[in-house]
Amino acid sequence: MGSDIHAYGCLRVHVRPLEAMPNLETNRRCWRIGIQRLPFATRDHSLGEHLEEDISMGGKISIGIIEPDGKLKTIMAHTKFMPGAIINEAFAKTGDVSELREFLVDYEQDKFGEGTGPIGNVPSDYGYVLIDLREGNFLAAQRFTNFDIIIGAEIAQAEFFKRGGKAGADGLARMITHLHEWNDFEQKMEYVEIEPFKDASELKANPGMLYYEPGGPSRSFTVSYPSWNTSFHDYKPEGLEEVRDYLTGRGLLSPDDLGVWQSKIDEAYRNKAEIDALGFDDDLPGEPAVAAEPKMG
Repeated sequence: MGSDIHAYGCLRVHVRPLEAMPNLETNRRCWRIGIQRLPFATRDHSLGEHLEEDISMGGKISIGIIEPDGKLKTIMAHTKFMPGAIINEAFAKTGDVSELREFLVDYEQDKFGEGTGPIGNVPSDYGYVLIDLREGNFLAAQRFTNFDIIIGAEIAQAEFFKRGGKAGADGLARMITHLHEWNDFEQKMEYVEIEPFKDASELKANPGMLYYEPGGPSRSFTVSYPSWNTSFHDYKPEGLEEVRDYLTGRGLLSPDDLGVWQSKIDEAYRNKAEIDALGFDDDLPGEPAVAAEPKMG
């Protein structure tokens, strides 16, 4: 992980013209439709002709791992390198957490001088991500990235996106389960199941699978985590409550932790009320057409 990476944020990737979309940038959110929440890292602020940087630049996030012996440790990290440490084939298909552990060691030691390190088992500004090695569950309530969505540019430019070069790109291509297509007639995003790719070269051989049009926005895809039971949420009250209750049910939160969780949940309810008062629909259309995830209690 290079220490000179300093620009990161969100990419606008969907085919709908942005000027036709409501401005939903309130509460520092990037939305599923029109503005796709996907992080990137680069040595400068040049994003290429088809990429557009968003003002949201990431920040602190809590990542907890429940070890096989049931012990939980939470590290406050920075969002900018998190996707590469989690959204990779080894983690998704074999449950290999070696890259995630390397990522967490760097932030536990505050390698980048950003004020990171061990904290209570509570959310940070961008939420909480939980990996349970004992039960094989992967939960998240956070507002930085979509763990189950990638864009074609992340595969076509894997080195730019710090996704492990060719090997990382090949793995991302093999994680794909659905292609996202915009339905003009019904004005919604549809999720079309496709056969897995052998590697990135097979995907890149068809530019129409990567971009909606030459020089246009990048296509997006659903990716899967067959080694994990997953439950992904935005930074919303119900997501925070699910992760809190999961930890509480296993006796992993102290009274002080519970107080912090409640404060974050109360704040999320206030933010939701503010958005509702503006008249925006917080649950935009176009959720992936994938099998229902198991309920984890």
